[in-house]
Amino acid sequence: MIRFGLSAVKGVGEGAVETIRDGRKEGPYRSIWEFCERIDGKRCNKKVLEALIKSGAFDGTGAPRAQMMAVLDAASERAAAAQRDRESGQTSLFGLLSTSGPTQRGPDPAFPDVDEWLPKQKLGFEKEALGFYISGHPLDRYLADLARFQATRVEQLDDKELPCSCAAR
Repeated sequence: MIRFGLSAVKGVGEGAVETIRDGRKEGPYRSIWEFCERIDGKRCNKKVLEALIKSGAFDGTGAPRAQMMAVLDAASERAAAAQRDRESGQTSLFGLLSTSGPTQRGPDPAFPDVDEWLPKQKLGFEKEALGFYISGHPLDRYLADLARFQATRVEQLDDKELPCSCAAR
């Protein structure tokens, strides 16, 4: 696991970081659904949530990034409805049956069956959200080819014998 400051994720401002930190006081976030319900959706909007998913901030939940992105609208809408209910004094059946307090929630909906992002796409999203790659590098898929062709680093060229046709140049 890599720990990284949330404010360094592009598009995540101070207000979003504060609401995420405040929600974290109740314990770790176990899913994107729970995250959306515990944060202030006005301070942590859809663009922020997308950036967090793309950066891998929710990878610890075990859900694939593509699936989290697919349910983002539904999770946000469910959270907004729960917030409206709390503000109006209404409670859900799960809240009525709860013995552990107001943070008790119902089960999370199932994720849709969507294909996970291809490694190239995942890396592109990381670069977009963070400015660098976390889970790999775009050239990783070529490492075997580079080894097969006996690629040489530029700093090692002085130590290599060059073929006659190259030495004349």
